[in-house]
Amino acid sequence: MKLRLMNLVSARRWVSTTLTLLFALLLAACGSGGMGGGAGCAPADLVEPDNSAPAPGEIVLDMNPLFVWGYTSCEPDNYQLQVTTYGGYEYGTTYTELTPLGGGLILNEVLDTALQPASQYEWRVAAIDSGVLGPYSYSTSFWTGPICATALLNAPQQETPENYAVVTNEFPPMGWNYPDGCIPEGTLLELDTDPNFPGPNLAHGFGGPRIGQIPLDALDDCTTYYWHVRSENPDGTGPLSPVRSFRTDFTGSCTPPPTCDTSALIAPFPGQPVSGEIVDDLMPNFNWFYPDDCDPQGYRIDVTTYGGYEFGTTFSGGTGNPSLVWALADALQPATQYEWRVAGINDTTLGPYSPSTAFWTGPLCTSATLLAPVQETPADGAVVDNEFPPLGWSYSGGCLPPITLLELDTDSSFPGPNLVAGFGGPRIGQIPLDALDDCTTYYWRVRGETATTPGAYSPTWSFTTNFSGGCAGGALGGASPTGLALRNLNCRAGDSQVFLETGFFGQDDVSPILGRNATGTWFLIPRGLGNTNCWVSAIYVELQGNASLDALPVLSSPPTPMPSPTAVPPVAATATSQPQGGSFNVTDILTHVDKTHVTAGACPERFTFTARITVDGPGTVQYRWLRSDQVAGPVETLSFNQAGTQSVFTTWDLGQKGQTYTDFWQRVEILSPNSLLSSRAIFSLTCQ
Repeated sequence: MKLRLMNLVSARRWVSTTLTLLFALLLAACGSGGMGGGAGCAPADLVEPDNSAPAPGEIVLDMNPLFVWGYTSCEPDNYQLQVTTYGGYEYGTTYTELTPLGGGLILNEVLDTALQPASQYEWRVAAIDSGVLGPYSYSTSFWTGPICATALLNAPQQETPENYAVVTNEFPPMGWNYPDGCIPEGTLLELDTDPNFPGPNLAHGFGGPRIGQIPLDALDDCTTYYWHVRSENPDGTGPLSPVRSFRTDFTGSCTPPPTCDTSALIAPFPGQPVSGEIVDDLMPNFNWFYPDDCDPQGYRIDVTTYGGYEFGTTFSGGTGNPSLVWALADALQPATQYEWRVAGINDTTLGPYSPSTAFWTGPLCTSATLLAPVQETPADGAVVDNEFPPLGWSYSGGCLPPITLLELDTDSSFPGPNLVAGFGGPRIGQIPLDALDDCTTYYWRVRGETATTPGAYSPTWSFTTNFSGGCAGGALGGASPTGLALRNLNCRAGDSQVFLETGFFGQDDVSPILGRNATGTWFLIPRGLGNTNCWVSAIYVELQGNASLDALPVLSSPPTPMPSPTAVPPVAATATSQPQGGSFNVTDILTHVDKTHVTAGACPERFTFTARITVDGPGTVQYRWLRSDQVAGPVETLSFNQAGTQSVFTTWDLGQKGQTYTDFWQRVEILSPNSLLSSRAIFSLTCQ
C-alpha cells in the first residue's frame, strides 16, 4: 500500500469536510512550520477520523479506488482501513489493511485488492498508536460502477418481502438487486395501499442506487401494501418491476379478510405475467391482487391465444379458494402471444374481470436463429377501405426477436418518414400513426432484430387505399405498375451493363415500374442516387398484379457511354486474391441507421450507420461509404475466412442551428471482388 499527502489540486471528489480539512492544513502550515498535524498521539487521545471519499452514495468507476480521510488532533503511528461488502464488517466480505505510515491532516490510501463491479460497499478507518486501535470513523457506503446505459436498463429484481408475505415489522425493509452487471444512477421505489399507486408514496421514492429501503413512517397493522421499483438515469427510465404485496400483522392478532358480498365483487388487479412480458416457462404461474378489504370465495382465470376469448384457443380454470396464484395444467406454445384475465367468484356468480393482459412465450431468438417475419395482412396488392388498416405478421423459427422494426411508406425504397411507430417489442400487428390518404398505394415490410444484429426484412408488400370506391380506375388512377426483384440488382444509368451503377434494387423489394426499353429487356425504376431513375434487367423482375410487359410505356435509354463513365469519383481498387478453385463474391448488403427522424435541441447530431456484408466464401472485400452530399469515404478492406456475414460501421455528425436535413443517407459501394451498391440508409434531422 502507498500512503501519500493529498494533492489538493487533483483531489477526486470533496464533500463538506473538505473545507474543515483545508483550514486545518493551513493552520498546521502556519503554526508548526510544515505539513504535519498536531503532536504525537497518546492512546487515550485517539479519535474518529473524518471520512472524505468515497462519499456516501458515491459511484466509483475505479475498482481500486482512492480512500481519503482527515485526522487533525494528533499524529498516530498508522491507520487501519476496512472495506466490506454492504451489510456489516462481521458478516460481509471484509478487506483490512494497515497503512505503512501515520501522520495527520489529509491522508489517502489505495486498496490493494480490486473490488467487484456493480456492488455496494462500506468503508471505515481508525488511527493506531502504540499498538492501540482507536475508534473507527463513521461507516460510509458507496457503489462501484459501471453505470448502465439508459437503453439497457432492466427492472430491478425484487427479493424481500416475498410476494404475499406477512410481515411483523412496522418498518419492513424492501430489498432488491440490479441484474445486469451495472447500476443505474437513480432508483424509484413506490409503496402504497393501492396497486395502482395513486399516492402518496409511503417510501422515500427517488434516490441514488440502493438495494433496500424502509417506509418513511410506521406502517398500519392488519393492512395490505403494494410496492414496485425501477431503475432510472437522468436521460430516461427502465421498466417497473412487477407489483408485489405484503400484509402487516405485528402481533399475530389480525383476522383473515372476510368473504366479499357477491354484489360487491370488484375486478382483481393483474400481477404476472405483466403486459408485454416474455416468459420462458411454458407452464407459467399467474398471480394477481384483490384490492379490497375482503376476499372472494375463489377466482376464475382465462388464458387465450391473442385475439379474443371467444375466438382463440382458451384455457380456463379456477382456484376454488382465495389463493392469488394459479398455474396451467397444459403447456403453452412457444413463441406465441397470449392474453390472460382473472375474476372473483362467489358460488356460481362471477364478478368483473381484470383488464386483459397480453404476454409472450419465449424463447428469444439469437442472431443465428433470427428469421424474417411472415406477413399476413393486408395481402400483397390488396385494396383496403380502412383509414387505419392493421398490418399483421407472425414470427417463424420457433423463437421471438427481442425487437421488431415495421416500416410503412408511399415509396417502396422507404425513404421515410415512417408512417408507423417502427421500433418496439414483439407484436403481431400494428396500425398507422395517422389516418392514411385515400387513393394511394402504400408499401410495408417488417424485420426482427437482436440488440446487436438486424435480421432479414420480409418481402415488400403493397396495398392501395380506396375508402369509398371512388378512386379513379377502381383504386388509384394512373398509378405505375410494380415489380418484385427476384435477386439483388444493380440499377444502372442506361439499359446495358456498360453503364455505371447509380442505384440498387434489393431482393424481394417492390418498386414502381416507370417503363421499359424497346426490346423489353430493361425496366426503368425510381431507385437511383439523389431520387433519380435508373435501369434494371427485366429478366430478374417479376411484374405484380395485372401489369403486363406490353402495357408498359416504351422509353429511350441514354446513348451508350464512352469508356469509364463516372457518376461518383472513381477509386482505384487494388486486386484482391480470389480463393483457388472457385469464385468469391459479395452476395448481399444490408444497411441501417440508428435513428431515422430526429428533432435536436443542440446540433450537430451523430448518426451511426451499420452495413452487414455477406460473402459466399473466403477472401478480401474492398468497399467505401457514399453519402448523399456526394462525399465518398476512403477505400476500406474487410477479410473473410469463410462464407458468412460481417458488419462495418461509420458515423456522420451533421447539423447547424435552425437547419433541416431531409432524406439524407449513407450507403456502401462494393468495389472488389465484384461491383455492388447497397440500398440507402435514410434519415432526416431538424436542428432547433
